[in-house]
Amino acid sequence: MNQTLLPHDKEAEQGVLGTILFHNEALADVPKLTPEMFFSPAHRDIFKAMLDLSINNEPIDEITVRHVLNSRGQLDKVGGTSYLAELVDLTPVASNIKTYSWILTSCYAKRNAITAMTEAITSLKAGGNLSEIEAVKRIFDEMQALGHDDFGKSIYDAVLDFTEWLENDNETPFVCSTGLDFDETFGGFASERPTIIGAFPNVGKTPFGIQVAWHAAYIQRVPTLIMALEQNVRTIASRWLAHAAGVSATKLRRKDDLDEFEWEKVAVACEKTVGAPLYIWSPRRPPSVQEVRAALSHHVREHGIKFAVVDPVTNMKDVGQNIYERAQAKFHGLKHLGREFDVAMLLMVHLTRKSTGEIGIKGGGDASEVSDNVIYMRDPTREEFEKLSSKGELSPAEDNRRKELNNLLNKVKPINFMMAKNQGNIGAKQLMFDPKTQVFTNMKYYEQGEQWDAH
Repeated sequence: MNQTLLPHDKEAEQGVLGTILFHNEALADVPKLTPEMFFSPAHRDIFKAMLDLSINNEPIDEITVRHVLNSRGQLDKVGGTSYLAELVDLTPVASNIKTYSWILTSCYAKRNAITAMTEAITSLKAGGNLSEIEAVKRIFDEMQALGHDDFGKSIYDAVLDFTEWLENDNETPFVCSTGLDFDETFGGFASERPTIIGAFPNVGKTPFGIQVAWHAAYIQRVPTLIMALEQNVRTIASRWLAHAAGVSATKLRRKDDLDEFEWEKVAVACEKTVGAPLYIWSPRRPPSVQEVRAALSHHVREHGIKFAVVDPVTNMKDVGQNIYERAQAKFHGLKHLGREFDVAMLLMVHLTRKSTGEIGIKGGGDASEVSDNVIYMRDPTREEFEKLSSKGELSPAEDNRRKELNNLLNKVKPINFMMAKNQGNIGAKQLMFDPKTQVFTNMKYYEQGEQWDAH
């Protein structure tokens, strides 16, 4: 059997080791972890050295681990001093060691199950008296040994579980809404399937995600997580305040461009953030699917997250041989997280225009293979402006129109949301977007001269 094809997760193993090097006390959080559970021989040796240091009440760091490995003639075999230092840098969130450990032990249980099955088949082929029932039982025991219950239920148990859920008034289906007319057409976001929103640059994709997160956390009081893979925490916070205060996000970041009345609105907005269950995760480098999963698991466990916005998915770490494989690996990796953690997920992606003129996801991939809820944001003002700008010589009328459109780019303008669901087009919705305050408003409110209100 090709050992490299057996279930394993290199990054989860690195996460465990890096966390322990950075925070020795974390070893106590994974008491059932043993060296044999690591797939990599080098990682087994490093973890064994850590355990021995812990038993002797000695500190665990790069120097002490290097000393133990060197004394055993294993230092070069594990990658040397440079690899020990790299382990700390490769660990995105030290507090997620339990999640990394769960991934690691899950892979270990699956490898044991595969081994048990292989041995059972070999025994049966050789004429042994091991019955099929005993073979299956061995596999079941291997999985159960680590507490993994990935086995099916009878229809009776499934129906019983469903009727108990129906009778529980506290367990109502969760749907995250936007507070806009958008919901009338789309119906909100649920944990059963992810929703993908794609847009070209400068259309308002990120502001829309933040506004939805604001509504979920402040109005619905739903614990919400923004996984910001492109912008830092300070930028997200400034946009949050601009939303809540109804002031220019640009002027807010300049500090001294707001008048007294606007500063009062910002002060009120700051008060609104008190107790609002909104959390921000902004990794320093592009995260892998496993790192996103680990971060989501941590926030679900610590804060009870029920809604998550990933912005943008296209900024995640690339894994795959070609553009298409890399894009699909990200989407398929995120596809089942909502169901696994019972979290409604909004996945934001960059769009690009192909040489054929067709619109696709930047980096390749087909969003429809991952979700039956795909939404495209279009800015008709910007698209008409760019189309005219790309032409060669313009007529006087065209040039005047291009100048007119250029003046409209930074003013309140319509944004079209083209919606597809279950492989079919279910219509479109148009909202008004204010580039200054970064706020979307219902068309009818804009026509009536009303502004978006968080309340």
